[in-house]
Parts: sequence; C-alpha cells; structure tokens
Amino acid sequence: MQVLTVASASVNQTPLAWRRNVGNLIAAIEDARNKGAQILCLPELCITGYGSEDLFLSRWFVAKAWSMLEELLPATAGMIVGFGIPCIARNVLYNGYVVCADGRLLGVVPKQFLAGDGVHYEQRWFKPWPAEHATELRESYLPDCFQGTPIGDISFVVDGVRIAVEICEDSWVPQRPLRTAALSGVDLVMSPSASHFALGKSEIRRAILRDGARFSSSIVLSANLLGCESGKMIFDGDACILDSKGVVAYNELFSLKRFGVVCASVDIDSGRIKQQGTASLRVEPIPRSQEIEVSGVLSFEGVNGITSQIRECSVQPMPYFEELWQAITLGLLDYAEKSSSRGFVVSLSGGADSASVASLVFLMFQRAIREIGKEELARRLRLNPAQSADEIMKSLLACIYQKTANSSLATETSARELAEFLGCDFGVCDVEPIVSSYRELAENFIGRSLSWETDDTALQNIQARVRAPSVWMLANIRGALLLTTGNRSELSVGYATMDGDMCGGLNPIGGLDKPLILRFLRWLAEEGPIGYGPLSPLMRIISSPPTAELRPSAAEQTDETDLMPYTILQAIEREFVYHRRSPEEIIAILDREYPLSPIQEWVDRYITLFGRNQWKRERAAPSFHLDNYSLDPRSWLRFPILSGGE
Repeated sequence: MQVLTVASASVNQTPLAWRRNVGNLIAAIEDARNKGAQILCLPELCITGYGSEDLFLSRWFVAKAWSMLEELLPATAGMIVGFGIPCIARNVLYNGYVVCADGRLLGVVPKQFLAGDGVHYEQRWFKPWPAEHATELRESYLPDCFQGTPIGDISFVVDGVRIAVEICEDSWVPQRPLRTAALSGVDLVMSPSASHFALGKSEIRRAILRDGARFSSSIVLSANLLGCESGKMIFDGDACILDSKGVVAYNELFSLKRFGVVCASVDIDSGRIKQQGTASLRVEPIPRSQEIEVSGVLSFEGVNGITSQIRECSVQPMPYFEELWQAITLGLLDYAEKSSSRGFVVSLSGGADSASVASLVFLMFQRAIREIGKEELARRLRLNPAQSADEIMKSLLACIYQKTANSSLATETSARELAEFLGCDFGVCDVEPIVSSYRELAENFIGRSLSWETDDTALQNIQARVRAPSVWMLANIRGALLLTTGNRSELSVGYATMDGDMCGGLNPIGGLDKPLILRFLRWLAEEGPIGYGPLSPLMRIISSPPTAELRPSAAEQTDETDLMPYTILQAIEREFVYHRRSPEEIIAILDREYPLSPIQEWVDRYITLFGRNQWKRERAAPSFHLDNYSLDPRSWLRFPILSGGE
C-alpha cells in the first residue's frame, strides 16, 4: 500500500490585491504542510482572482501574476502545489494551471473548455487549448526562471505518481479531458475551479467530481474559490477529496475565514488495482513530450497507523435556506470589507424586503462573532475593536424608517420592533414636509393642483425619491454601504422608483424573487438558522400583504393589486427569462395550471413592463448571483433597452 497525504484548499482572493492574495496562498500552503500534506490543490485563477474581467487583457497584469508566482515558488519546498494563473503563449491568452514541485515549476496545463453561459464570459478573454497539443513557453513577460516551461495537454509523473489536471468547465462537458487521461492511467487528479454559487449547485458539482473519481479510479482533489471575490458572484469555498467510492474528506462551505484546507491520507495503490481489474480500460501511452517526470519529492508511508484515515465519509446536502443565508452573509461581509465600508445602512420600511436585508446583516454579525471573533470583524470593517459586541452591532448597522402621510402605524411598529430585536441603530424620520414642498413646487410650475386621479405615478414616486437624500447622507456620515432592498420580481417589471428605493451601493436580495423571499422570511421567523434560532419579530411583517404605502390608506394599495399575484409573476418570469419561451407558449402552459385566471392579460402586462423597464435594470445597484438565473444585464441577461411598440 502506497499512502500519500493530500490536501485541497479554498482561498478568498481579490483582483489587484496582490500582497493579500499571495499572503492567503502562502498561509494555505503552510497550513497544509503543518497537516502533513505532500500534494496541495489550489483553485482556478487563485493568484489573480477569477473575476478580474478585462484586466486579463492587459499584458502587464499577466506579467504581474507570474512575478507573484515566482515569489510563491519557495513556499512549495518539499511539496507539490498547483496554482491557477492566466498565461500568454504566442500572443494568445489562456486560463492556465501550473504545477510546482519542491520550489520549481514543472509545467502549465491550460483550460480546454471555456464557460460561456449565464454569468460567464471566459471566451471574451481566453482561448481554449487544443487537446493533445504541447509546446514550451518562451515569452518576454516571463521571469527568466520560467522560460522554456512545458505548456499544453500534459500530465506529470512525480516519484511514480501520475497526476492529471482538469480545470472547472473541463469537468462539466461530455468530452472532459479526464476521460482521455484515464485511458493512460492516472493516480491523482487536480480539479481546481472558480465555480460560482447558485442554490443547490454544490451537490451537482460534487456529483460530477464523484463521477470522475469513479470512472478513472483515481484520487480527485477539488478546490473552489471562496467569498464574494469581485462584487457579484459568490464562491462557496468547497474543497474536497474523493476516491472511487465517494467523498473522503471535505471542508465547511461559506467560511468567513481567509482560507480553508482539508487533508486526508489516501491509498494510491487501491486505484491502480481497480484500473487493473477494469476490463474496458485500454491504456494508451502518452508521448514523452506530454508527460513531465520528476523524482525526489514524495515519500510514501506504510500501512501502520494510516489505514484508519482512509475512509469514505457521509456528505449531507446543506438545507436550502441554510445555503441561502450563509452565502448572502459571506457576500455581505466580503463586499463591505473590499469596498472599504464601515458597516451598512438600510431604509427599513416595515415590509418584507427591507426586513430580510436588515436580518441578513444581523445574521452576518452573529456568524462573524462566532467564526472569526469580535476583534477580527471590527478590524475588517474598520470599527472599534474595543467596543462590546452590542456596541459593534450598533456601529455596524443603522436603520431608518422614513414616513409620509401614507405610512401606517403598523409598518412603523414592525420596523421599530425588528430594529430593537436586531440591536441596530434606529431612527424615525418624517419626510412628509419635504414631499409637500416638492408638490407645491410642481404645482406652482405647472399652474394647477396635483391629484391622484391625474398624477398617480408622480405623487407615488416623489415619496420614494425624497427618502433617498437623507438615507444617502446617513450612509456618508457613517462611512457605510447603503443597501437597497428591491427583489427580482420588482426589478422584472420595474415596480421600483429610480433614484428612490433603488438607491444604494449593493442589493443583497436582487437575485431573489418575491415568493422565495416570503418563504425565507417565514423560515427565519419560525425556525431560523441552525444554532441561531428564529427571528420572531418577522412574524408581524409576513402576516401583512406586501404594499408600497405610497397611495392614501383608503386606496388599500398592495403590490399584487398593482401588478398581479406574485406566484403568477414569478411563473411568467421563469418561463420568459430562464426557459426563453414565447408569450404564446407561456399562456398555454399557465392556462393549464391556473385555468380560472386572466393569464393572457397578466402575460401581456408582464411582457410589456419587462421590455419597458430594462433601463432600470441597467442602472440598478449590483446584486449577488444566488439562483440559477438572474436579470442582471451586466452578467446573466442581455436585453435591449428599447423594445416593443408598433
């Protein structure tokens, strides 16, 4: 039995934060070394960050990344370590993965299949590497020590252990490179990724990894990035080790720490025995030019004292809402720190959306206190670490209820009770005098009185807009990040006021539809996160129908009377945006599901409003990508600003 101790690591990186990124990588390597690891897999593009966007097109940026790699080489002494890095070969840019051993670079494996769907635009920057092709790197931007490095569809043999590399999207396609590598015999696969979070996706990813380990009878080291790297995508930090039976070891997802390392001792011989007994395996020799050999790096341990560590472990899927709140709270902390913000400000309306945002900030605070400590949280957000936890919470989050003549006592009470439960800074501001002054200015200008019969939209919107300056001012005074609170359903049909309730630097729930938010709030109110308990004041909020409270109370305004039932709106949105169906197809589908409803009227209204309000989505604050689709025109959905009409 040949036993190796191997490791996978997640790291929380930031584009252009070179020193921080290198520091995280060195810390992860040292942690893996201290745990006895001989081989370590780090994530895709971990030196630069996956979300570097058009920076990848700058030659100086790629050169800087390789100078950082030169600094990292000494940290690999006595180990095999893989790093993700962009690479230019003959003026073509590739998404590469370098394998280093004992302080020297062995070779570069470029990605063969590029992600180009949903939030991904890899083809804008990178080119796919052709299978079964290899050459040498000789480029002016490279440090001298890297000239002549092998690059291509290559594998590595270190002290007899055959190592292949399969980068993220390469694993998700039918013709994945591992299928070819398996025919030549492979002991261990490095599977680095920058696989963005979406609800339920981690289980799909692990299923793909398990499939690769099973059909290749090899050890798979999977490493994903961690955190809200560059503003929208969140990475779950999934690092796991698998063999042909399943997951051997895995780390916690959505960690608030800078990095996470998972280690396991694995039996290399067991995979070889399985390959030997596989009747369908036809070994196809690899040309020597595509197989890099090195020796004197690995030492193998015997059976004694090791066999107890070689075992399959049971991986339970994370519950749906647990995934959701942990992903968003990780994103909130990262976004605040990386934008140099000292906390958050929320305009708390007493409704579901703003309540969910404020509650998520509170849960972020609770998580941070447990996982990284009060002092580290204060340091990251430039707060006073000498304060008590309660004082830090007040410094972290300020909520303001801004009422007009159309605001109700019920929503004010709901907002106040929630704020008291959360322990945040809270205040009430009466903006009705400002509304009245603007109304008077407009009436003087147009020479007539405004009325709800003739000026409904203007009278509603001015109430939303006058709230913006004061809440922006509060955010500026505190050096905080103003969070906007519109949900995806509202953005879908433009049920929001530009320069009013859409104001803010980040929208944590902009990727979630209204029915999902209401279910999430009920879960928070009745059950709550594991180990944290329920947020009971939310019960008052979810028991009231959603309303903007912009018309007089006698109008009994609700969101669904203004629009349509949210469940219908969400069903239309999903068919139109995600499944890309025509209005006629949507009507036919929903007519069967809701036979007594005016489906055609609602579909026509939705399509009209969707097209008319693309300009609002173009100007909306950034939001986290949380579902398997979004309306973000700068990432998931490109849609014309002008559409429709005759």
